[in-house]
Amino acid sequence: MKKNKNIVLAVVIFILGIISGYYFISYKFVLLIAGTFLLLIITLRKTKKIYIYVLIGIFLFGFFYMLHYQSNYYSVYSLNNYNGRVVEVVGKIKLKLNSVEGNSVILKPYLIDNKRIKYGNIQLWESDLTNSIQHGDLVIARVKLNQPQKASNPGGFSYYKFLKKKKIYSVGNVFEIYKIQNYFLLSEPIIKLKKSLLGSIDQKISTPVNEFIKALILGEKSNLNQNWETSFRRAGANHLLAISGLHIGFITFFILLLLKPFALSNRFINFILTAFLLVYVIMTGFRASVLRASLLVLIFRYFKQIDLKMDFFNMISIVLFIILLINPYKLFSIGLQLSFLVLLMIVSWSKILSRYLHPSLAVSFAAQLGSIPLTTYYFNTLSPAGIITNLWAIPLVSVIVFLTLTHFVFYFFTPFLSGFTGQLIYWITIVLNNGIEIMSKLPSAEIKVTTPSFISVVLSYGILFLIPYIITNKDKMKKTKVKFLKIMNIFLIIVLVVTVVFRPVSNKLLEVYCLDVGQGDSIFLKIPGGQTILVDTGSSTSSGSKAENTVRPFLLNQGIKFIDYLIITHFDADHSAGTEYLINEGIVKNVIISKQYDGTQIYAQKTIALAKKNNIRIFWAENQDHIKFNNIKLEFMAPLKNAVYENRNNNSIAFKLIYKDFEMLFTGDLELEAEKALLKIIEKDTLKSDILKVAHHGSETSSIDSLIKEVTPKEAVISVGVNKYGHPNKNVLKRLVDKNIRIWRTDQNGAVMIKTDGYNYNINGYLN
Repeated sequence: MKKNKNIVLAVVIFILGIISGYYFISYKFVLLIAGTFLLLIITLRKTKKIYIYVLIGIFLFGFFYMLHYQSNYYSVYSLNNYNGRVVEVVGKIKLKLNSVEGNSVILKPYLIDNKRIKYGNIQLWESDLTNSIQHGDLVIARVKLNQPQKASNPGGFSYYKFLKKKKIYSVGNVFEIYKIQNYFLLSEPIIKLKKSLLGSIDQKISTPVNEFIKALILGEKSNLNQNWETSFRRAGANHLLAISGLHIGFITFFILLLLKPFALSNRFINFILTAFLLVYVIMTGFRASVLRASLLVLIFRYFKQIDLKMDFFNMISIVLFIILLINPYKLFSIGLQLSFLVLLMIVSWSKILSRYLHPSLAVSFAAQLGSIPLTTYYFNTLSPAGIITNLWAIPLVSVIVFLTLTHFVFYFFTPFLSGFTGQLIYWITIVLNNGIEIMSKLPSAEIKVTTPSFISVVLSYGILFLIPYIITNKDKMKKTKVKFLKIMNIFLIIVLVVTVVFRPVSNKLLEVYCLDVGQGDSIFLKIPGGQTILVDTGSSTSSGSKAENTVRPFLLNQGIKFIDYLIITHFDADHSAGTEYLINEGIVKNVIISKQYDGTQIYAQKTIALAKKNNIRIFWAENQDHIKFNNIKLEFMAPLKNAVYENRNNNSIAFKLIYKDFEMLFTGDLELEAEKALLKIIEKDTLKSDILKVAHHGSETSSIDSLIKEVTPKEAVISVGVNKYGHPNKNVLKRLVDKNIRIWRTDQNGAVMIKTDGYNYNINGYLN
């Protein structure tokens, strides 16, 4: 085995061990798979026995190292054991290094109800603290501990997993908190320095540019203008808002430039550079990209100092190993994955692409190649505009970074000059933002794509790395090996095409997803044959509509590009606020509206106007209408013909879904008056169903006893969230329980998922 490959292989084996340890508790078979893969690698390589034992040892070290971190969560000394309770906590307050201007802080508990705690931190809201409590204070507090929210829908964001990787096991609501005493923390001087730097930005640079500079240089994104963030994302330049190797490169260059007049030795320069970069890494919260770039710079310089030569891939492997030793959870962070893969792709492709493109364009194109598989997998986006945007935006951002570093020096040593740099930074940033806005509005600047399978992401990177490897090394390898690698690459491309292009979109199962959209309704139906139906779109909040933040991510996760029929049961905001977004996204083909809809409602007016503008067909539904899809039938039960109720809920669409022997009744927001009228006109057993989607979130004015008796469901699904109305009503719940009907609630079970072949069905809650 060649020595220059030993380090890379050892780190790969270490990573396999970490992956196995991470998934072992939930998926024990992964250990077997990873172990088999390890043995396969070793068997295929001609090595001495001692090396085999070393590799096995590295794998086991990674496995048990990660398993230790994972098992801490379930330890008897874990904070997790107290979630859901009001407890007395003795602990230390710590500001988040990556967000000192944010709205949350960390409480590191030592004792809970006088019992020792070793593992886990509590996230508190800064607004719950008194002004006298500061970073480093030892406090005693009475706190309600809650487990961070898990993803409640397929494709949703898990705050629980996000915080767990940061060793935060609970989110706390403070009832009382008192300071015991103050302790000095090593991070305190660094936080004070960061606050001073933030102050220099606020004092000399006007809003909103000051918030952009804080995000760009110090990672403080709490108050960043949302429109700016959206424009950068759509223009394919969102990475410029994240601290990266670009910043470390300029900080290194800036420090070396300042030290140059003093004629210091390389050893002393490296010592000073190490100190500055260490402070910056801590100040920005140990971000993976910052840590990666800083370690790479320092390892390169120290190796050069001792005249030790090492190729790039070995150096980057050592850097990755160090980062994972500090925190193995970093391996599963998007930041680390993007940081390393994009860098490796630039190194692998830029020289090859430079033969045909300008070097700047080659680097930009290589970076886009490196990011595409991951950004589609995690964010469902492609940003073709990014290739062009980065050509001019990166140089401009480089100027801003350099000027900001100069601004900091002026602010502390020659304050009168900092006003000039502040103004210069402001106007250059305005130019940058105007350009980004133009790029973000280009046609197809940002394209939404469905979530690729994990295997297709792995195959993509395998192909993207194998191609430049063959091109670069073909003259150094035997012809038989080159031929073998080319055949392997063609095979991988064929498999990738098959997994992407011929990805199965339907089967013989009818799938129903009652999504968790809080206090509102949104239900997705996937019909055998590939047709799709969305019933309602959920509500809207200050952070955007549920259609944008919940429904669309779910659809993309499921590989759904279009909605064949959008059924709006009625136009109350909690059912229809996301309609405008979905139509504007161009994914709705047909809309079904209650024939008795209230035309005075704003969402009704917007929906109808937009549908006509986009040439979307509108169907007006009422009792006795129906739609058929092969073996699937939708029979509309309401609104009743020639019956318009003053209460808009009673004009809702209600329909029955029939697939062979399986039946499910959807009731919108029907209330008592409409339910009674419906029971009078229907024939016996018409409403009988296996599953009842309970009307109006389980309100007291719906789901009357006689209706439930007529439906005789085995299961009842209630779409409900936190609300002030008392939904679901305890009397409604009692009616269902008394009839031995199993209750499913989206606020407790997450998305309720039903799959049926028409004869048997399976029902589960996503959180269960």
